[in-house]
Order: sequence, then structure tokens, then C-alpha cells
Amino acid sequence: MTIKDFDTKKVILEDQYKSDEYETMTLYFIAPKEWLEGLYPDAVHTEISVEYPLNCPEAYAATVMVSPTRDLGEDGYEDYDWSDLELSLSDIEALIGMAKS
Repeated sequence: MTIKDFDTKKVILEDQYKSDEYETMTLYFIAPKEWLEGLYPDAVHTEISVEYPLNCPEAYAATVMVSPTRDLGEDGYEDYDWSDLELSLSDIEALIGMAKS
């Protein structure tokens, strides 16, 4: 999947998860639901994940994925239907940089 007019200013860092078992860091971001281009009408926003090896926190080593997020009411929120997201290295670097600042 690609996102037209991707803008890191419209993205909010939500969470970070360090996996000692897999030796990776995963960053989670909330982005506008409009970036899903109407494919998921029940989505409340877009979730983006950036995962990279702990020993190589570089954009070229990262895997980027995207998911719609739906509201489950009292049960919270659910990210579902994850797919690969194609971003430029500079956009991935900017996302990783948000977590470092």
C-alpha cells in the first residue's frame, strides 16, 4: 500500500515496544483515517508500525506496515488487516526520529 501526500506532521507517536526475544523495536503511530482512501469505512484512524533491529535503527533496515483501527466500544480498539506500507527512506527516518526525540 502507498499513501498519497504522506506527511509526518499528521502522525502521532502512540507507543514503542522493545522485544528482547526478537531483538527488535516496534514503533506505533496514529495517522488520519483518510489515508486509507475509504477502503475501511468503520476505521477511526490509521495505525502505522515501524519495526527495526535493535542493533540497526536505520530506515533501510525497517519494516513498515499499516492497518485500519476500529472502535470496539467497551472492548477498546482493534488494529486489523495489516499490510505492507511503502514509504521513502526519508519518511521512515522521520518516524524513527520522532521516537528518539
